[in-house]
Amino acid sequence: MITFFKHSLEGFLCFGKSSQLSPCPLLKCDKAPGYDEEGNEITTSVVGVKFQIENTTNGKFTTYPDQAVLVTSTGEQIDMPDMLVSDPLGGEIDKGVIKEGDVIWYLQRGNAEKIEWIKLKWTAHVGGEDELDGEMKEYEVELKLK
Repeated sequence: MITFFKHSLEGFLCFGKSSQLSPCPLLKCDKAPGYDEEGNEITTSVVGVKFQIENTTNGKFTTYPDQAVLVTSTGEQIDMPDMLVSDPLGGEIDKGVIKEGDVIWYLQRGNAEKIEWIKLKWTAHVGGEDELDGEMKEYEVELKLK
């Protein structure tokens, strides 16, 4: 079974008044295709979040939601999404740019359908990737799923 949820994170990615992370559909599934360590196809559990990032400022900002830490109500913490199946959303976002894509975490313990909430944690800063002296923000967002 695949369960979809829709949450709004609007305003969470905000430098000044103008950058935003739009509503994010979220899914959890215990029957997703995957691979084991030997490359054999298996059925596995996943959590996926669709991000839409829009920079409406006059400058750049850098963020990495595609490297967000996922914490679940079932006691799992996944420190890095699967970069091979997730869309490359992170990095420098210039003015006027809209980036959209899916970020996927494979669960180690399974039981995606039992998850009641998730927490996402990631960072962002004002300026380009090499401008590390800009304003830094750390985001921690909890989303209820039931």
